[in-house]
Amino acid sequence: MNNKRRKLLSGTIDLLSGAQTSLEGAKSYIESARDEEQECLDNLPEGIQCGERGDTMQEVIDSLEEIISELEDISDAITEQIEALQEVIL
Repeated sequence: MNNKRRKLLSGTIDLLSGAQTSLEGAKSYIESARDEEQECLDNLPEGIQCGERGDTMQEVIDSLEEIISELEDISDAITEQIEALQEVIL
């Protein structure tokens, strides 16, 4: 591989690393929202926790946890692709 293509792929690695950093930031915000929602749910009286409002809050928490998990999967995939590109440009 010539230097021009190596440089192009190196730039791609930089872009993917930046995307991964942004992804981690977004994940952090979602985790904070999930934690706050969980704290609010935990502080509700038991009767409300077991009612419709509590069920709705738990559904939101579950959805946020699923999003976090999917973002982690995406981040792992980006890491794998960065590593693969690094091997290619050696």
